[in-house]
Amino acid sequence: MRAVAEADPVIGALRACHDHLVAAVAALDQRSLTRPSGCVEWDISQVLGHLGSGAEIGLGGLDAARAGSDPPPRETFPSVWARWDAMRPEECRDAFVAWDERLVASYEALDDATRATLRITLGFLPRPMDVPSVVGFRLSESALHSWDARVGNDPHATLDLPAAELLVDRLPLSIGFFAQPDALPDAITLAVNTVDPPRTFALSTVDGVTLQPVTPASPDGTVTLGAEALVRLVAGRLGTHRAGVHLDAGSLTIEDLCRVFPGY
Repeated sequence: MRAVAEADPVIGALRACHDHLVAAVAALDQRSLTRPSGCVEWDISQVLGHLGSGAEIGLGGLDAARAGSDPPPRETFPSVWARWDAMRPEECRDAFVAWDERLVASYEALDDATRATLRITLGFLPRPMDVPSVVGFRLSESALHSWDARVGNDPHATLDLPAAELLVDRLPLSIGFFAQPDALPDAITLAVNTVDPPRTFALSTVDGVTLQPVTPASPDGTVTLGAEALVRLVAGRLGTHRAGVHLDAGSLTIEDLCRVFPGY
């Protein structure tokens, strides 16, 4: 069944992302937990709090879908966020570990029939979504915020490879929502070549910002980078963490590209 085949690798990548982040933060003290993260607005503990509150809300929606009942209304979310905001750094870390484990384990526990037929309501979408889509949203959030949390103490951190392999192929569908095509004075088309996994794209700002899985005929330049770095670039998280990123495009710089993708 299509949904089962699509759900399995996404749930597996979510588990790998969870386990990596838990291992990275389990022994952090208050000083380390309050260091700046890769997200400019939050320290590391606040990133964990964001992930933890999201896991709590997500689990509520999953449990409601399995029970055939209405999900918790959006009006209840601010009280959840306020409770997490009030936690001390170590308390926030420990609560994140517990709630995220519950959510990931609940996805893993879904049998094939449920993975194929269950529809889950997300508060920011107009209709219920299937399991691969819902877990995919969570994977994107978890992978990027895992990097946010880990890079605060490890400047060489990268996105988890299982997540990057899935997320890079989804970029063409979402890139236009997060980009600023007017950030560059002139429209460009770049050939984008990734490694781990290898992919070829055409990145264009000619008509909005698009990323197509094709080789451009006459590009204005070429950018070569890891797939995980491309995901971070689009999410506004490349910054100074550019190992393996190479751009050959005349006067265009990596800083110019980063302005196209301010982040979300």
